[in-house]
Amino acid sequence: MRANSGNTIIRHLRRAVLFHEGAGLTDGQLLAAFINRKDETAFEAMVRRHGPMVLNVCRRVLRNAHDADDAFQATFLVLVRKAGSIGLPELLANWLYGVAYNTARKARAAASKRRQREKPMATIPEPLMTEPALWQDLQPLLDQELSRLPEKYRVPIILCHLEGKSIKDAARHLNWPQGTLAGRLARARAMLAKRLARHGQAILGGALAAALAQNVSSACVPNSLVSATVKAASALAAGQAAAQAVISANVAALTEGVLKAMFMSKLRTVTMVLMISALVGGAGLFCGTQAAEQGKQGPTGNGSATAREAALPDREAEPALAELSGTNALPSGPMPWQALVSLDKGKLAVRTLSVYYEPITVAAGGKTRTSYQKAEILKTMHYDTEMVKVYDVKGKRISTKNLAELLKKETVALAATDAQAAEPLNLRLFKEGTLLFILPPSLAQCYRAPPSGRGPDNSTSRRHSASTLLARQIILISVHDSAAL
Repeated sequence: MRANSGNTIIRHLRRAVLFHEGAGLTDGQLLAAFINRKDETAFEAMVRRHGPMVLNVCRRVLRNAHDADDAFQATFLVLVRKAGSIGLPELLANWLYGVAYNTARKARAAASKRRQREKPMATIPEPLMTEPALWQDLQPLLDQELSRLPEKYRVPIILCHLEGKSIKDAARHLNWPQGTLAGRLARARAMLAKRLARHGQAILGGALAAALAQNVSSACVPNSLVSATVKAASALAAGQAAAQAVISANVAALTEGVLKAMFMSKLRTVTMVLMISALVGGAGLFCGTQAAEQGKQGPTGNGSATAREAALPDREAEPALAELSGTNALPSGPMPWQALVSLDKGKLAVRTLSVYYEPITVAAGGKTRTSYQKAEILKTMHYDTEMVKVYDVKGKRISTKNLAELLKKETVALAATDAQAAEPLNLRLFKEGTLLFILPPSLAQCYRAPPSGRGPDNSTSRRHSASTLLARQIILISVHDSAAL
């Protein structure tokens, strides 16, 4: 009993120290305390520090107090899940702003669908917030345009005008020169006012700053909402089973929807980067092939034979591209697909996204025709590390004992079920440091084609098989997170 009483006293003392804005601790220190020790008081300090800004974003977008409270909770639950992936802790306010804005947009879309489904006979008045006329006109557009500003201009607006920091405090927080922050803030206000003017909201930068300051001065997060959010966050950090008892269904669905959207957003970004890398590698491969062909043609009048003869030992030491796969410069083995890999409780977790096109019947002008719509299947497979072979982009085998060091976090990699995918011509298209995982053949089972609606001899079935075969060649990968959408 005395031990439990002592722990309770220590917990209350720590809460008292951290209660007032984290007792001067930086966002990075509070984040580290929560990530490393699951410190509830550190998390509460972050909620109290950034909560007014987050709640105001949700209220501006949703215009409904209950929906705004749900979006507020979901924003901080996303922080619980993604705290370890925030690269720059000093930009936590900017990260939370982006998450809050996108969460509120998803909540607005969900509420609209829900109202259309229910179609109540009598309309029940909703608790809408009343605001001054100028601020009321700006609200529907402010966050839409602010979210589109470049980060270096958006961050000063968030810190100074949405969180109420002085220029001096914001500059110290970001470790920027005070003059730099003041100049970017003035430029950001002018850019934002110009963007709002396109929507018929003509307003000067000074009037915009005054309206934002007025909104900050009225910001207040109810203690009951802070307590409920911290309790839900602690339950989520403890595990999914504990979270289900304290998190409402709406908040849980909203949180998962935002996490999935963030996942897909980064997936698209990484896919684009890998495609560009592959294109650059392909261009280099083509140039190398052309150079090899020119070297085989013998001396020309434009260069000395001595210089070309000096280059021969290098060509002999490293085989020409055509020699790497027989007589053809193209790879004979299958191309690996992109995947996201990590270690999960000692097992290798592989996440992939399969894209295919399924047939649908469309009615137009009294006739029906077959069209195709895009569909995606997100799969996560787990493997014992002994069942997997690992290679680098040079085709060198890597011991699975090194996976704990290589996979400290979820990592973009290549995956295949055929060892021939490690052929050098395949791997030359990818940047150095990329890993290739040769998985057991059972992975192929997760890419089943959707069932056809007609017999195998029907033309629709044949087109569907062709589109599915094409889709299997466009398998993309998933990505852990970054940042907000």
